[in-house]
Amino acid sequence: MPVTGELSQQNIKDRYYGVNDPVTLKLLNKAGEMPPLEPPEDESIRTLYVGCKIKYIMFNI
Repeated sequence: MPVTGELSQQNIKDRYYGVNDPVTLKLLNKAGEMPPLEPPEDESIRTLYVGCKIKYIMFNI
C-alpha cells in the first residue's frame, strides 16, 4: 500500500467493491473520453474482435 497520497487512505473493501476508489474513477473517466464504437456499414458482420484477452475470456466463461 502507498504510504502517502490519495491511495494511502484507501480501504481494501472499497477497492474490492469499487466504492470511493480513485483508480476506478480514473479508468472510468478515461473510458468515457474514448469515442464510441460505430457499427460497420455491412450489417452481415456480427463479430467483435477483442485482442489479447481471448484466453482469459474463454477460461472464465
